[in-house]
Amino acid sequence: MSPHRDRLRNPPKQGGNAYLLGLIASQAAQQIGAWRKEAVTEGEAGLPEIGAPELHKTLVRAESFGLDPYLVAFVIMGAEWLFRARRLTREEIETKLDELEQRLRQSVLADWEPELASLLVGGIAGSAFKALDRVVYVVSLGTWATPEYTWRGSPRARPDRASPARALIYPRTRRGAIPRLSPTIAGIIVEGLAERLGPRGSGAQALGMHIASVLRKRKVQNGEFVQARKRLSIAAPDLPTGCADEPEPKDLREWLIQRWIRAHSFTVGGSEDSWRVFLSAVTDAPRREFWQISDPHVLATLYSLPWR
Repeated sequence: MSPHRDRLRNPPKQGGNAYLLGLIASQAAQQIGAWRKEAVTEGEAGLPEIGAPELHKTLVRAESFGLDPYLVAFVIMGAEWLFRARRLTREEIETKLDELEQRLRQSVLADWEPELASLLVGGIAGSAFKALDRVVYVVSLGTWATPEYTWRGSPRARPDRASPARALIYPRTRRGAIPRLSPTIAGIIVEGLAERLGPRGSGAQALGMHIASVLRKRKVQNGEFVQARKRLSIAAPDLPTGCADEPEPKDLREWLIQRWIRAHSFTVGGSEDSWRVFLSAVTDAPRREFWQISDPHVLATLYSLPWR
């Protein structure tokens, strides 16, 4: 049996432990609920809360399939933490304009024309509100998922269309609801993990759809799930996955699967004790626990895909 497949299977002496899986589900559901609330602003609805019983049934189903429930819980929690985005609020934009004005006041302008800082910021404020009103703010990383612009408004260093790196594009700056990606990505990753179990993976898509449905709180249709998977068939990022024993990922989907396997192996492992330590740490410092799945360029690419 290959090394990567060993990491997917149930930890020894823990199969069928309904109480343990219920405890994992309860703790994960509570943390996920807190994360989902952080991503909601006035006028933007977030994902509905998920209950511990639903998550418990999901872990039991994954374990009966042959997957390590700790790994599945880690995938779900990682996706729920990472894929949280919202629009910038007017107050946040105003704060950035205030900071810009203050920096200009502290520059050489202070010795030249003291009022020029305010005049410059006042002149660009209208355009800034229009542009930044369409920006996606990634709550988990505390950063904006935006292209890199010159003052003339043209993106810099945008990959050539013929280049293999064309997958590393940035989110569109347009209005509309931001896609809620955590259920979709979690379902697709778990589907990929189940496929690696060989003949036992024949129901991998059904398992992935089940997880996406539980997290979205509605039934995800077959066509919807297949289309979402196809969107991840673009070129893999030119970034290491950390899985030295794995072949080079053929596309973005496989890159995500390998990166999540590595992150789980490094952070959690596969025991009750290590999971308990992880849960305690992830409450206070989630970015430290999920840093291996937190590449901002990949995150920006995923939000740029045409999910609708």
